[in-house]
Amino acid sequence: MDKGTQEFELSYQELTPACEAILFASGEPVTEGKLAEILAVDVKTVTEVMNRIINSYESNPWGGLLVRRIDKSYVMSTKPGMMALTVVPVPSNSLTRFLAKAQTADFVTP
Repeated sequence: MDKGTQEFELSYQELTPACEAILFASGEPVTEGKLAEILAVDVKTVTEVMNRIINSYESNPWGGLLVRRIDKSYVMSTKPGMMALTVVPVPSNSLTRFLAKAQTADFVTP
């Protein structure tokens, strides 16, 4: 094990939020094999968890996100009906204030 990594074990219930976090942070497709490697579980478990996540996002009429499977990868994306909102420019001073606030929030570590 490398000095920069720690060994950890997630419960089955923790796999769902862990997968969501990985997909959100990645911003691009993540293979099921890579998810299995990161989470230290088998690909079958990743597939089960991801199918549950996909169904959860698809069945939520109020959510603005989807998780999709593309070949053997998964990606988090905006629902088609929300795409127009993603191109609305955010004034840079608003974004700067938001980022400054996010950096000082308790849940964000430096």
